[in-house]
Amino acid sequence: MLKPYYFLFFEQMLFSGIFHADPHPGNIFIDEVDGTPILLDFGAVGRLAGPQQEGIKLFLMGIQQNDANILYDAITQLVEDHEHIDQAKMEQAMAQILLRISYVPRIQTDELIHSFFEVIRDFGLSFYPSVGLALRSFITLDGTLRLIQPDFNLFNEAKEFSKHYITSMIKRPFKEPLATKERLEEELALLLPALRKLPRRVDKLMQRVESGKITLHHDIFSDKKNAMFVTQLFSRFVLLFVGITFGILSVSLLAIAQFIEAPYAVYLNSAAYVGLFLCAVLLVRLSIQAIRLMKRG
Repeated sequence: MLKPYYFLFFEQMLFSGIFHADPHPGNIFIDEVDGTPILLDFGAVGRLAGPQQEGIKLFLMGIQQNDANILYDAITQLVEDHEHIDQAKMEQAMAQILLRISYVPRIQTDELIHSFFEVIRDFGLSFYPSVGLALRSFITLDGTLRLIQPDFNLFNEAKEFSKHYITSMIKRPFKEPLATKERLEEELALLLPALRKLPRRVDKLMQRVESGKITLHHDIFSDKKNAMFVTQLFSRFVLLFVGITFGILSVSLLAIAQFIEAPYAVYLNSAAYVGLFLCAVLLVRLSIQAIRLMKRG
């Protein structure tokens, strides 16, 4: 009797987006015949948009998996004006809450959610009104269900529900092929007007390109940083090429000096050693520049 009720509530909040916002015991009626839960008094109804639904799912998943990074991703979808959040500090605050609850066998849902409310307040943030209503509904739901089953764990059950619901969604096309076919036809009917306009829009775009009304221009040298990078890269390539050339010529001269008369061999050897010296200087310089770049990076 307990599972159909919280499954119904989770489906409302996490997937439908419209949920009963006051699930206290007085607003629940259980059918004596088949045990079906019936919700009463829809004076308080909450609505969650798609991003907030995903945020609530991540919130439950982060608590269940003890992952502060998942909780941070959830918070960014549940609060207003989150662009200025310091991610490292926020994750540290989330980790402190997770660390605290990891040493107790079970923490009260209201205490846990209130801890997150306090962190959000300390960071100067605020939940969307609908999200705050949803989290308070979780507290009410947990208290209601623990009257029936004292060892009930809301977060474990939410994870089980998500797995069950996603599995059923994957299997639905195979179990209900006719309904799936009808849904695809409806989606295709909605897409047809846009698809019909697509060739015309492509044709107009090509006409503008041909007439010169639309031009695409990109020059990597228009940015001083790009120009400097290419110039430095080219200069280093030239130095490398010159250094290798000096090395090859010097080795060749040393080899030739072995087969000619001694007076001329002295000049060739001298030129070869000078070339090897210049080759070494250039290669060492390039190596030093490469090491400096690595340290800067």
